[in-house]
Amino acid sequence: YRVFNNFWWSWEGKKWGLQVAGDIGFQEKYRSTGWNSWAGAVAMLRRAVGNRFHIVGRTEYYADPDQVMVATGRTFGLSTFGYSLGVDLLVATNAMVRLEGRTFHGSDRVFENIYGPTRDNTSITVSLAAKF
Repeated sequence: YRVFNNFWWSWEGKKWGLQVAGDIGFQEKYRSTGWNSWAGAVAMLRRAVGNRFHIVGRTEYYADPDQVMVATGRTFGLSTFGYSLGVDLLVATNAMVRLEGRTFHGSDRVFENIYGPTRDNTSITVSLAAKF
């Protein structure tokens, strides 16, 4: 059996917005009476700059010590902290483009780069989101 809960709270003002979320999951161990678990949390702060632009900052944490959702092959599973800074451009009333710089730091070498396993992962992404 698997049990998963996602809790989400959001507030949006004229200039500022805040979103906070937490995830927690439990899964019955295979051929055992125990349970494995994983959890995550995120907080995002958004500030309007004009009518079409927003600056967005985010912090997040994810832990999967039993490797239920993310199999790392490491002794302690996955435990990572991340943060990002981005800019949103509203391209239509129901669509936006986000340019974001994002960094994760793991407690173990769970990421890969050209030199091998590392604790850190940094990326710059562009995404398009639309709601219908």
